[in-house]
Amino acid sequence: MKLEGHIVDVDRSTITCDGQVIQTPFQNTNLKIYTSGFSVVVFSTPGVEVTWNFADRLQVKLDDKYINQTCGVCGDFNGFPVFNEFSDSGGMEDLELYFLKNTLKGAHETCYQSAVEIIPECQIVNDTCKAILESSELSTCANHFDNEAFMQICSYTNCLCGESPELSQFCFCSAITEYARQCAIASGIPENWRNTETCPIQCPASMVYKECGTSCERSCSNQELIACDQSCIMGCFCPNDTVYDDVKETGCIQASECYCKYSGQIYPPGSFINTPCQNCDHGEVCQNSLFTVHGEFKSCNQNEGETCLTKVVLSLDDTNTIVVIKNTGEVLFNSETAELPAYINNVTVFQPTTFYIIVDTYLGLRLDIQLIPIMQVYINLNTTYSDLTCGLCGNYNSKQQDDFTTPDGMTVQDLSIFTYSWRSLQTCPHVPVVITDPCTNNFMNATYAEDCDSSMRYQELVASCQPTCKSLSHHDPSCSVNFIPIDGCVCKKDTYLTEDGNCVTMKRCPCYYMGDYINPGEETSKNGIICTCINGKLECEAEQETKDCTSPMTYFNCSVVPEGATGIECLKSCQNQDVPCYSTDCISGCVCPTDMLADGKGGCVTSDTCTCIHNDIIYDHKQSTRIGCSMCTCNNQKWDCENNDIMAECTVYGEGNYITFDQKQYRYNGQCQYTLVQDYCGYNVLNGTFRIMSENTKCGTSGTTCSKSITVLINDFRLVLSDGNMQLTNFGDQLDSPFQIRNSSIYLIIKVSNGIVLTWDKKTSIIIKVTPSFQNKLCGLCGNYDGNSLNDFNTRGHFQVADVIEFGNSWKLYPTCPEITSIPEPCEMNPFRKTWAQRKCSIILSEVFQPCHAQVDPSSYYDACVKDSCGCNEGGDCDCFCTAVAMYAQACLAQCVCVEWRNPNLCPVFCDYYNREGNCEWHYRACGPNCMKTCQNPSGICSPELFKVEGCYPTCPDNKPYFEETGMSCVEVCGCYDQKGKYYHPGEIVLSCNNCESW
Repeated sequence: MKLEGHIVDVDRSTITCDGQVIQTPFQNTNLKIYTSGFSVVVFSTPGVEVTWNFADRLQVKLDDKYINQTCGVCGDFNGFPVFNEFSDSGGMEDLELYFLKNTLKGAHETCYQSAVEIIPECQIVNDTCKAILESSELSTCANHFDNEAFMQICSYTNCLCGESPELSQFCFCSAITEYARQCAIASGIPENWRNTETCPIQCPASMVYKECGTSCERSCSNQELIACDQSCIMGCFCPNDTVYDDVKETGCIQASECYCKYSGQIYPPGSFINTPCQNCDHGEVCQNSLFTVHGEFKSCNQNEGETCLTKVVLSLDDTNTIVVIKNTGEVLFNSETAELPAYINNVTVFQPTTFYIIVDTYLGLRLDIQLIPIMQVYINLNTTYSDLTCGLCGNYNSKQQDDFTTPDGMTVQDLSIFTYSWRSLQTCPHVPVVITDPCTNNFMNATYAEDCDSSMRYQELVASCQPTCKSLSHHDPSCSVNFIPIDGCVCKKDTYLTEDGNCVTMKRCPCYYMGDYINPGEETSKNGIICTCINGKLECEAEQETKDCTSPMTYFNCSVVPEGATGIECLKSCQNQDVPCYSTDCISGCVCPTDMLADGKGGCVTSDTCTCIHNDIIYDHKQSTRIGCSMCTCNNQKWDCENNDIMAECTVYGEGNYITFDQKQYRYNGQCQYTLVQDYCGYNVLNGTFRIMSENTKCGTSGTTCSKSITVLINDFRLVLSDGNMQLTNFGDQLDSPFQIRNSSIYLIIKVSNGIVLTWDKKTSIIIKVTPSFQNKLCGLCGNYDGNSLNDFNTRGHFQVADVIEFGNSWKLYPTCPEITSIPEPCEMNPFRKTWAQRKCSIILSEVFQPCHAQVDPSSYYDACVKDSCGCNEGGDCDCFCTAVAMYAQACLAQCVCVEWRNPNLCPVFCDYYNREGNCEWHYRACGPNCMKTCQNPSGICSPELFKVEGCYPTCPDNKPYFEETGMSCVEVCGCYDQKGKYYHPGEIVLSCNNCESW
């Protein structure tokens, strides 16, 4: 066979691809070769499937794209089974001559031609053939096609092969076998017509022969009763009460005898393994605050826009203990320098290495603070604090999607809004986060000198701190520390050390204020007063003793209060009343009375009429606004929002990008058919109701994969979405289809009777929405929908794993598919595409999508866009890019943020294609209506689960009010839809079994 540039040679002993012997299952970019039952299957990605039983039967299946494009002894595939079937010229041609012309000789083969001779006596129907074909075991086959033709074939071949009993038996069995196989393909259910005397088949030990067995057989690694979407096949299978041992390959065994596979290791039944699970300690936790961990961030050297952690402050409320750890390694207990190790008030602080300082408390809290190369803090908490924390580290409830919760209880997506809401000093300025690609930023690397700089001198005995520019304006506690003299480089006399390691004279020293770096001679504003940096200190104009404040505010003057008092930096407001304040410098200004709170707009309010904030806008008490898709009302600092039953959403898009129902994001590039979501889970593994699967195939040379088709199985219906089309098959007696379908040109929206809604872009992306009733009932690549994204990687064998490859491989549907061993990095394999991909995908981070950034975090969508755009290197690269951006736009639209991002030069949509001459009713809409009057929904009343999507939409005139989605046109009167969803125009004849009568 020559398929997609590859030469595949199959004989009874070996299989070769391009001259190399291969073992099944085998897979490369365009081919998949595996064994199924007694046959070998060769499948090519464009839609060609060849099956050979290693003997007398060859089957070729073609995708519909090859209609009217074939020739040869299999016919022209034009839909007409007689006319011009075997012809090269368009007219009828002698069948024997046509076969002779299409004979190809192999390199070592000799073909013999013999005249076709009709033997009259062989045209008599054989009694044995008649008895088998009309037997009860094959009775369901007669309902699907006329068996007279097979009766004649069986009789004729049996007669021709009658010279020897063995040959006659072979021909007879082949004819009946093919009849049973065609019966199964036509949805019949042939039973076992074989016995010990008639065409017996010997199966391996523990297996039994079935004429109509499932190709989705149960195994140790997949014990589900899969409602297989393929026709039944004949072959050797495990008995119904056993499963196939695909772990140790021992044949058919009881499910209880199965070994388990976890992290590449095999464990016998009854084994115990230790997993990363934690034991929960039961205990009471005080509802009042026990501790607070503050982090102080300042500019990193002179790098603009970069901040570094410079100080960690631990405040223990019950003992009034404050522990401060600076990035210099200095530790303070209640403002007093502590020698390490230190044991004070049941708090232990020690430094096991020069890199780390450990703070261990009696509360089940431990801080691991890294000092080198940059300061970092790792906070370790006992599980008793689960769902009891708040702040920048999240709420510790195992739900990543609500970690960005502000003090007023709102979950936001904008990082700058979230971080600013948890500031402990109210004087900190609000600096919006500028979303950029980190690959385009310039980073300053620290420079380390082994020898003394020219501005320094070497000194053998150094017993005190070095004079620094910062010490001119700030007290340096380290200067009071006595230590054993050491040697090293120090500044020369009358010079001072700057933060960048240079020694300068006093007049060249910069100043430091609130984390800002002020050059000598420069001016800055300090609490509204102009100050100048002179000799390392800020020299300020005379500070006003009083200041006009809006009533009921009064002026607080730090210069007339005792040391340790706090000013406006700790001003209590509606937004921070629950956030503790750690102050290092009192700041004067206008403050509210002690029984009132700042409202954020320059005034004061009582604590029961607090304002609320959303997207940097202050709202008064009882004021309402729309947040996302819900209407919310400010109620004393908290937002009260409409309690809508929001559907959970799983998204699969582009080249192996997944977002689970619980919002875990990952990439997986397997090539097989996989279970996206099903309810055959846990204790319901044998009684599920639906399954949604995705068939993935390669879409580039870098190894990335795309979803080729989506299959939905529910009840006795199968819906296949592939190549922009859909195909509905009914395997049962139920007449009403469980699917309601809406077409928006770009997307196909399918509402399933069980409440699931699918949004398919007719290419490589699918969005699956489920109602809250499915919570804790689902499994598959979309996760388990339990609200906890940390446990979404549950394998088919119910193991929670961390490895995405192990997780993904467990959900492949067929064992014939090879397992993947690595996830490719497209931009590393195609580095020449990276710059183009970053430039194009930057639209997601740009002002075009800025209104959505606060609702949907763009970073993961940008990363996926870059990788997808790097990976699509075989044509369609713009399509991959456009799909990635469109998915972010759709995520924005799901949050009721409409972004019109397409234009004639960027992923255009040509809706004029649907306009007929002289007609202009079709237009592109970035946020199309979620409901229209259509021929499938004449009332125009839609389910609330349907949502807006972008696409081409018509404006139907009054005289043609209904939109007919099959023909994509507005009509005056609608036609009919049959059980398979096929549309018939008014007056057109609808073929149905109900039109027939039996005589």
